[in-house]
Amino acid sequence: MANRTSRRRDAKEDEVQLRSPVNPDEMLELRAVNDISTAQLATLPAIMARLGASVLTSPQQLLGGLREAVGDVQDEYVLERMLMAHPTAPTGGGAPLLDAPLAVASLTFLSSGPVAERLAAMHALLAEPDSGGVRTERLTALLDALKETGQVPVEQRVCTVDEGKSALGVPRNYLRPQPVREYAASEWVAQWLQGSEAAGGSSEPSAAPSAPRDADLQRDADPEVELDLAAFVELLTSEMVCVWGECHNIRERKRLEKQHREAQEYANNPPFWQFWKWGSKPSG
Repeated sequence: MANRTSRRRDAKEDEVQLRSPVNPDEMLELRAVNDISTAQLATLPAIMARLGASVLTSPQQLLGGLREAVGDVQDEYVLERMLMAHPTAPTGGGAPLLDAPLAVASLTFLSSGPVAERLAAMHALLAEPDSGGVRTERLTALLDALKETGQVPVEQRVCTVDEGKSALGVPRNYLRPQPVREYAASEWVAQWLQGSEAAGGSSEPSAAPSAPRDADLQRDADPEVELDLAAFVELLTSEMVCVWGECHNIRERKRLEKQHREAQEYANNPPFWQFWKWGSKPSG
């Protein structure tokens, strides 16, 4: 049953990957061949405002503004695919348009600056002018845009549903393959808020969020709930979302730091039976 469930998950991940407009290698190559700074991308909102597209924009307008901000863009066709997959804004009819701030935020991956700098620029694009925080409604829309444009790893977007136990207490995953589905962005936000609230606002939730309760979804839509920059960065780089695969880099850095600390501790305090190392032990 575990193998059949695993095959279901693999099939779902393949389906999501086929729907994704880009793969991680293409995003890395775009960043490498264009060498665009965060400061250049920060001029894009002002350019879009001058073009009369600060609220709603078409992909063509946005790409035109990007060229004005950074010059010619190599492999622009990859960005075109991403913007075609970007969720459209509700316009009440007419040609489908993009939410301009969200679409600009989706392009911050192009910056050659550090991840923290890119995420700070993304937060600034969506933050409320008065409070400086990002409302959960906007955060949900951003996560949805990042998912659909291929900036969230496929393995983070798919979950195996645990059906629990039968009336006899037998785990159902022993009896049948478990369902596999794709996460909704609202689930990530609801789980994050639930985990943060339970731990006083400072704890990271589990990497496998469960389906949110109605109360969670209502709180997710509450415009009074906002995330500051620290919480915003923590959520997007968590194991739950892992934007641009950054959680893997964080995990590797922590592993190397731990390895270095243990090596230092071993060198400074060798085991008592390794008497030949005692000479290297610092005095005092």
